[in-house]
Amino acid sequence: MSPVFVRKPDLRELGACYSLDGGYETEYIWQLRREVARGTISVTLQKVRLPRVLKVRPPIIGEIISAHWDQGSILVAKEGTQVCGFVDISMDNEERTGIVEYLIVDRPFRRRGVGSRLLSETEVFAASELRLERLLIPVPSKNYPATLFLEANGFEFAGYSDFYYRSGDVALFFGKSLT
Repeated sequence: MSPVFVRKPDLRELGACYSLDGGYETEYIWQLRREVARGTISVTLQKVRLPRVLKVRPPIIGEIISAHWDQGSILVAKEGTQVCGFVDISMDNEERTGIVEYLIVDRPFRRRGVGSRLLSETEVFAASELRLERLLIPVPSKNYPATLFLEANGFEFAGYSDFYYRSGDVALFFGKSLT
């Protein structure tokens, strides 16, 4: 196993990002329950075991990453000469917040520290080069493995939205201060 390097991609490496497998499997999901009564809104997230393994196809990587590449807000992880992961950040400069649009590690490279290394380098990059103060990462409520990964890397649950994904999936937001 070669060391993993994280850096800004060249055009060829950016193209390799489109072929990475960002799909996943899970036996659990987060179920959202919302109750409104007499001026009180209660929201509960509960881990629910599924009757069978849910296999989720990789996300469709949009052309937005080309624009973010032009802005210099994409990093790739490479093992040797192979791109094994990438992170794409959009920026809200007024709020000094980076929103991680994609954090993908190719399946053969998972559970080897690549994702943690990529995320750690992203935090340093976002604070020092992009001058951001916080990172926010939206995750579909059915991506239970990602929620565990983010919590293990110091991110905290920061809210949810029913209206973030076109698919109608609930987005769970995880955040971390960079200051």
